[in-house]
Amino acid sequence: MSFNNLDNESKLQILLSSATKDRIKMFIKNYNEYCEKNNLKEYKLRGYSKFNKSDLIDFILNSLPDEEKIRILPEIEEETINNLYNDAFDILLNKNPREKLKDIEYFENFDRGYKIKFKGWNWETETEIILTDEDSIDDFRCTCRISQDGGLCVHFFAGLISLINQNKINPDNLGLFFKFTPEQIQEIKKFKIEKEPEPRKIEDEILLGILGDYEKLKVRVLEGKISFIDKYSSKFQDHETIYYIIGVENGIIEAEIDEELIQEKFNIVSVRCSENAMNKYNLKIGDIITFKGSLENDRKHGLLIKNVRKFEIL
Repeated sequence: MSFNNLDNESKLQILLSSATKDRIKMFIKNYNEYCEKNNLKEYKLRGYSKFNKSDLIDFILNSLPDEEKIRILPEIEEETINNLYNDAFDILLNKNPREKLKDIEYFENFDRGYKIKFKGWNWETETEIILTDEDSIDDFRCTCRISQDGGLCVHFFAGLISLINQNKINPDNLGLFFKFTPEQIQEIKKFKIEKEPEPRKIEDEILLGILGDYEKLKVRVLEGKISFIDKYSSKFQDHETIYYIIGVENGIIEAEIDEELIQEKFNIVSVRCSENAMNKYNLKIGDIITFKGSLENDRKHGLLIKNVRKFEIL
């Protein structure tokens, strides 16, 4: 998507393509209310309830007089840009449960710029921000649906914010049709990007053999050594949960299977630890620990022991 020489209608089309279908309907509702209050009932938009998003955008662009497009453009621009800005911050601060920032790399071939990669549950998204010779934004490409449909996407905004934060591009020289506010620029420059670590997907043949066909198995781990501590966050209904994945290696695992106590030495397993438990026990790499929990083969982290209530540090 190129930002060169855009007229008002092109800007409006990009902004509408960046919004959800529900937000576009809200824009129409607000516009119709304006017409009611200002004796402009003949300009009200009607008959759009069954349109899909693409048809809604075409309907607005084809129905509104030019002066009305100019009037509503600043309002739609402000709301859309602010929503994208806030959603991008959620990704960069690990508050988005669906996607995380994975990597940023510079490239130079036919074009030059930065490639930003995002990791979802079982997908990846790539955004390329193309720079001019003066390091302003010439274009961007993203593999997400909103970008493919002609809109600005949260991945583009997360990339912009990251590059400004790392002083790779100048916020006063972006070359875009919109601008970040001075308050937003200040916030961008001072925050610290917390890139969530890539899940390690732990596998251990001994533990897999013990788990067998069980979905979950109560176990006790004796004298395992902490080899890594990774911090994660998840968000559900505006509530953020911080948790830690701890690597424990070279310990002994106990499990009762068919009324028989099994004891085996294992190589490594991951353990989920709550923020409260981490603060309470002050766990550190190198600690030797004993604990009880529930072993399962987690889709994200591999062999994982959950529901640990207490750690004993030896």
